[in-house]
Amino acid sequence: MGTKMNIKEIRKRTNMTQKAFAEYFGIPISTLRKWEQNESRPADYFVELLIKSLPCCNEDLKELEGLHGEKYYYDKERKIVFDQKMNSIRIEDDNLNEIKSSNLRIYLNWMFKSLYEGQEQFEMDCKHDRISDAIWSVEN
Repeated sequence: MGTKMNIKEIRKRTNMTQKAFAEYFGIPISTLRKWEQNESRPADYFVELLIKSLPCCNEDLKELEGLHGEKYYYDKERKIVFDQKMNSIRIEDDNLNEIKSSNLRIYLNWMFKSLYEGQEQFEMDCKHDRISDAIWSVEN
C-alpha cells in the first residue's frame, strides 16, 4: 500500500487537535506542525503505521454509521468495533452485515454510550477517591 494521505489529512480524520494528536502519538508538536506545513515530512513507514493504527484511516475496516451520523469502524477479523476517538469494544457476533442497518445504528449508539458513561463514572470515582478517605467494599 502506498502512502496516499499526508499527516494533516490523517489528523483531521481523527477529529483531534494538533496538540491532542501530538500528545497521543508522542510527537513533538513543533515536528507535527512542520509536517503539516510541508516544511519536512515523516518517513513513509511512519505514515503507513499511523494509517494502520487509526480506524478512521484503515481501509481494511468497514465504516458503519451511528444513530446520529457518528462513524464507527468494524474489524471483522478481530471482532472489534472502534469509534472515532479510538475507543474499541470487542463483539462476539461474527457478521454484522446480517444485522438490519437501522437496528445496528441503534445498537452501536447504545454500546458506545454505555462505554462513555462508564468511562465518565470511572473518572469521577478516581477524582473523588483522591480527595476522600472513603474505602469502598464490594459485597459478594
